[in-house]
Amino acid sequence: MAFRAVDKSVLLMKEDTDISVKKVLEDLQSYDSAPSWYPFWMWGFERRRRSIMPFPSAGGDAAQIFKNSGVIVITDYNIPGGYEIVHMRADSAPEMAVSPTDGNIMFKNSGSGGGGRPKLAEVKRVRSLFPETWIWLEFDASSTGDVEFQRHVPDTLTTWVASAFAVSNTTGLGVGELRPQVQVFQSFFVSLNLPYSVVRGEEVALQVTVFNYEAEPQLVTITLKGSKDWAIIDEANKLGLRGENDVNKDYVDKVMDLKVEVTVGAGQGKAVSFPVVARTLGFVPVEVRAQSPSNADAVKRNLLVEAEGVPQEYSISLLLDLNSTSSLSRTLELSVPKNTVEGSARATVSVMGDILGSSINNLDQLLRMPYGCGEQNMVNFAPNIYVMKYLKTVNQLTQNLENKAKNFMISGYQREQTYRHKDGSYSAFGGRDSSGSMW
Repeated sequence: MAFRAVDKSVLLMKEDTDISVKKVLEDLQSYDSAPSWYPFWMWGFERRRRSIMPFPSAGGDAAQIFKNSGVIVITDYNIPGGYEIVHMRADSAPEMAVSPTDGNIMFKNSGSGGGGRPKLAEVKRVRSLFPETWIWLEFDASSTGDVEFQRHVPDTLTTWVASAFAVSNTTGLGVGELRPQVQVFQSFFVSLNLPYSVVRGEEVALQVTVFNYEAEPQLVTITLKGSKDWAIIDEANKLGLRGENDVNKDYVDKVMDLKVEVTVGAGQGKAVSFPVVARTLGFVPVEVRAQSPSNADAVKRNLLVEAEGVPQEYSISLLLDLNSTSSLSRTLELSVPKNTVEGSARATVSVMGDILGSSINNLDQLLRMPYGCGEQNMVNFAPNIYVMKYLKTVNQLTQNLENKAKNFMISGYQREQTYRHKDGSYSAFGGRDSSGSMW
């Protein structure tokens, strides 16, 4: 049995690709040569207790069944054709479609502090785990078909949508029709809204929002924990952070907490911003806290700080032959330009077990639909052949790629035939050319 639980906000951004009963039935119907319903079945259900509708078959007669199944019949026997569908209507019954081999389906109707100030609550735990996928597991079911497991919910305050399916050698595929939802919520929490990334030296406002779903308003102290990874922006010394030697500076390079006190009404939220300048490359942890006399919450997320300048990259390829030895080593010198931004240089290594390994990962991009004149059609036609032959040789050919390549080749071959001359030769524009092309 396989189980999945995904953040609902992720599912709202794109189409869900999970297995469902609807998708399984649609896939099964694609193998059926029978029509889903008769094209002229347009009447409605008129009887209150039950209705009658035609059940589709592979065809109304032998000739239609052969045709729908893609079978070409070569025989001297006169295969009888079909009969015209006749629609009849009674006073209190729906129309009926009459067809020689069709049955019927019956449907029944269904119903529908100190110093005069109260002490702030203590932060017991900093929320820092925010995955998009909570559960992605598979288990062997017991003899009764049951599976039981426990997992702690992540720190995201969201709704998790769960689904499951099972595969058995005896009973086949089973898909859960219901999708249970688990809502994770707390009445007082803080949210940190970060951009995907910032450039080092870029000024950014870290937006923090406090939500209060308690019955009473809350006097909240919001704290941005200090860090050496950024400088605090203090324009005109409004925050009073600059010393005597920092009069003309807007940036304060001090590791200190920034605090703001706000009142958040019952059932409301309030946002504040902390202006900072990123100093360190990479993922920088950002921690904020919201504390009132009765509630507290804290969140830590990572902010990606990228290097300034224009990215430049190059690659070095090596062929390592292990036929004659079990181990070997190579030394590479990586040259870095003199004007490289400090701290931005990095290197990665990838190893492929095939000389064309990197190409295999994107070979589907070489498959293309042939088009154009005779010559252009051939140029676009040929890669489909070689890509499929190579993948088949190295046992990397998937069914989807094979079907795609074959469809392109069939289309290209048929198109090329339109450029054929009566003498069997071909040219770029077919009959419009005076003679065929030697190449």
